[in-house]
Amino acid sequence: MLTVGADPVKLGLCRTPLEIANAPRPGDSASGVSNLTRSSDRQATVVAAIGDRALWSVRASTVAFERESQMKISSSIQTLNSTMTRSWTQAWQIPPPPPWEIPKFEIPPPPPTPVDALDGEFVILTHLRGRALAAVGGGGRTTDVIVTNAPTPWQLPGVAEEKFKFWVDSATGQYYAFQTVDGHFITANQGGGRITNTIFSNATEVRGEEMFKVLPRSAWPRWAIQTLQGYFLTAVGGGGHTNVDAGGDTIHTDALNVAEWELFNIFRGSDFGTGSTYAIEDAHMWVGGFLTAMQGGGLSGPNALTNYGGPPFWLSWTLLKQAGNTYAFQTASGGFLSANAGGLPGAGFRTDTVQIGDREKFTLVDNGDFSAYIKTHAGTYLQRNELGGPNDPVRTVTDVSHATRWKFWVFGL
Repeated sequence: MLTVGADPVKLGLCRTPLEIANAPRPGDSASGVSNLTRSSDRQATVVAAIGDRALWSVRASTVAFERESQMKISSSIQTLNSTMTRSWTQAWQIPPPPPWEIPKFEIPPPPPTPVDALDGEFVILTHLRGRALAAVGGGGRTTDVIVTNAPTPWQLPGVAEEKFKFWVDSATGQYYAFQTVDGHFITANQGGGRITNTIFSNATEVRGEEMFKVLPRSAWPRWAIQTLQGYFLTAVGGGGHTNVDAGGDTIHTDALNVAEWELFNIFRGSDFGTGSTYAIEDAHMWVGGFLTAMQGGGLSGPNALTNYGGPPFWLSWTLLKQAGNTYAFQTASGGFLSANAGGLPGAGFRTDTVQIGDREKFTLVDNGDFSAYIKTHAGTYLQRNELGGPNDPVRTVTDVSHATRWKFWVFGL
């Protein structure tokens, strides 16, 4: 405010639009200025006291200040409006993408992912139905790609379409690619999130859509298979279907959570690599007859090795490849399986050995059906004890026709 004598004269920051339009200009009379004010009586008193010239000087300063203030207010409003417009546009007209939105791939596409092949072959079974996944025609398809009703290889040997080669990414070791028997790779179309045209089997290189995580979902490893976009593979109906009787694709890729239909069992055959962990079961049995390190290992008595079964800790065997294509069997407690007297019949086993010698080396004789005989250093073979009790040890036999065929559940890759 500007003060003249004892009375303050308010500057016109609260004027009406009409007053702003009729702001005084040089040459206006004091009475004209007086008529534009919101308090004419007070302004008339000021005019009488200080005269026309003094009043115009005061009024000119007032008008200049008013115009400057109005310009600043107008500029601030425009800035505010612009900011609000941008904010609302960003918040509502262009919302942030959801976590599962498919990214826009570069043109040209990114280079293939470096991957390393794992030894051996794998078969994937649906957990609920116990049927194998098979690549129709051995791969190379974009329709009628996968069936989930194939028999297991130890039930019906020679079904090549259910065999897959696993590849792991060289950089992190966290992502896997699945290769069909004709050399193509399995693709999650658009990275997942679909219930039609979900899976292809015609990729010749591994890129983002060909990469999956294989995630254990319980203490007894049941596996969930996750696409690079975070979706889980679903075996429609829990498996046991062709694309015809499923009424569409047998595999969906839109699950965000894991339930029974998203669980799979994985088995390995022909070559077991080194450092992977398995449960080893009689291939003739649907469930049961597991090679068991009693108490998880560390025993030297006659019942150190049975097929009694027990918690996963007792059933876990990590295979470490040795010279001569043999393997050492390491228990969950860290000791190694040792065949007393090299495996002679009646000599028994122990699981408390801490070093690997000839007695700790076993040969896996592949049967071509994801099963193998376990052969000792002495040339005998492991045989399941049919009694199956905690005090009924695994035996060795010299005749392979009496030996047990074992299948290898993957506990850890």
